[in-house]
Amino acid sequence: MAVVAAMAVCKIKIVKYLSVLVILMTIFNYALASTETSAKINSKEKKLSEEERKRLEKIQQHKKLLKRIVQHTEEIPGLLTSKKISPQEIPNPHWKKDNCISCHAQTAGKASRDNLRNKTSDSSCSHCHIRELDHNYIHPVDIRPSRTRISTIKTSMRQEINKTGGKVTCSTCHDISLQCKMENTQRHENPLFLRAGPYSHRYDLCTQCHQEDSYQRFNPHEHVNDRGEIIEAKCITCHDGEIEVLKNAKNIDQVSFHIKTDLNEMCWGCHKWKPHPGGSFNFFKSGKAPNHLVKPSEEIIEQINKTLKEKSVLMPLEPETGKVFCATCHNPHAKNVIKNTAAAKGAESKSKLRSKKVCDNCHIM
Repeated sequence: MAVVAAMAVCKIKIVKYLSVLVILMTIFNYALASTETSAKINSKEKKLSEEERKRLEKIQQHKKLLKRIVQHTEEIPGLLTSKKISPQEIPNPHWKKDNCISCHAQTAGKASRDNLRNKTSDSSCSHCHIRELDHNYIHPVDIRPSRTRISTIKTSMRQEINKTGGKVTCSTCHDISLQCKMENTQRHENPLFLRAGPYSHRYDLCTQCHQEDSYQRFNPHEHVNDRGEIIEAKCITCHDGEIEVLKNAKNIDQVSFHIKTDLNEMCWGCHKWKPHPGGSFNFFKSGKAPNHLVKPSEEIIEQINKTLKEKSVLMPLEPETGKVFCATCHNPHAKNVIKNTAAAKGAESKSKLRSKKVCDNCHIM
């Protein structure tokens, strides 16, 4: 009996020792796993922090680039072509005290027409206001008006034309020297430093040179003459390429444009007022509307395709980016210009909207 009792006691002790051993092994394994997990986390955090460091360095380098090109605007066309900067990132040197150096070889107080970085003011302007961003049809430069025409031009414009060898230049309409006088109140009243401005309407600037009773501003949207013929010269306002190709195109992917980066720039050259996608709806409490000029979600694209199928209304997206742009909702063409019936909708409607309830074409209301 004593032996049996002793064996029972030993068995109990062994079970206790084994239990303790199991507990110790569990603790050890947990500690080991925690250490490995911690090491993985630290490695991941280190990797993330390295990526974050590189991202911040890239941002800083980009900021330095934007700061440098204020004084080296001649680099801008190349940077745009290589897509190192976007058109929206081109720095605006106007009305800024320390930015005379953008166009002149001298700083404030010494800058003049004689020390321009380029031979002419037009070549200085073109570094930022290149063809890809601005419309030549707003007004051509480097043309020589006839003596008869010059004699009818208002004094301030005529004097400037005489200074530039009888040619129309950027400075014919823009009095660049206005911005050099920082105390000048026209900074707010005449932000584009229009010569002899400010004007209550752009038309008033035009009549400084053009006769008011006979002047008719060019309208690129009137594509068809009284005989129903397409006015080909109007097409090349926005498009490049062969006219016949444009005439026979059935969708936006088959045509090309002068603007290569942001097709909205074609519209904003004249339509500066942007109360909706580019600005704010007045019925939003915050005063800010959602930005529509982005690549739509899959849900929106599905609704756009549904609109095309059920309503026969095409809502085109920007070919290069797939983003919504002005012509997604507005048809810029005249009636009978577009061959594709779905793409031609809205040509004669108010504000040239592609349909009455245009929001429904993309949004499920």
